Amino acid sequence: MSLISGGQAGFNSVIFYNRSHRVKASRKKDGCIEVNVVSTNGSNGTKVGKLFDKIPFIRGMWLMIELVILNWRLYLITLVLFFTMLILQNVTHETTERDTSSLFYLFFTPPYHFIFLLGVLMCASIFIKITEVGKYHSAEHMVDNAYEDSQDISLQNVQMYSRVHKQCGTNLLVFILIFYSIFYYLLDNKFLGGFLSFSFGYEVYKINHMWIKRALTPVYAFSYTLQWFLFTSKPNPKHLEVSISAYQEMVSLSKAGNDE
Repeated sequence: MSLISGGQAGFNSVIFYNRSHRVKASRKKDGCIEVNVVSTNGSNGTKVGKLFDKIPFIRGMWLMIELVILNWRLYLITLVLFFTMLILQNVTHETTERDTSSLFYLFFTPPYHFIFLLGVLMCASIFIKITEVGKYHSAEHMVDNAYEDSQDISLQNVQMYSRVHKQCGTNLLVFILIFYSIFYYLLDNKFLGGFLSFSFGYEVYKINHMWIKRALTPVYAFSYTLQWFLFTSKPNPKHLEVSISAYQEMVSLSKAGNDE
């Protein structure tokens, strides 16, 4: 069983977190690995998060807010660009009346609109592939896969596991985009459609029912393919060691909590 509720890869770091702790391991310039632990158990954000976790559809919107709070440097620019796109799309829809000479029309109208989104994803993929982020992302997945399967997170064992993870944020992104494609045609308000897409996508992402997950096999197969080819890279031992250090701390915290 996994000990974490999420993770994140950085340029030289891996972060694991749950509702009580946030653990970050990073490799310093001298080659040493530094591990930092932050307790979030008594924070107001954590209390609100635990409450919203029990409320379907609302919890998806709260997750979006939490991502900004916990990782604002990484996500703020992305969110600003995304919602700016939605606002411009609404303005364009109301003012241009399908003027095909409009630049906004080319960016925010099907099929050009979805080509634009695909371009954003490809740019993100290239960035991940040419930096260390993709390798740390793989290391993050492999360590949790190893622990969930065998509770053995030694370097030798972790190297045997897949860099594709069933709970990767890529899966969530795919579900969000599917619902966004649906709401795009059902709602005139694209801003509202964006929020609903995130909310509905998160609910499907959280489903653990065996038969429903089997019915979604084609979607997961597509997402796993994206993970492998676009958003992860084969890690070296130095990347795995950082991820293992962070996860070992999560194991220690879990044992300490059980002892208490």
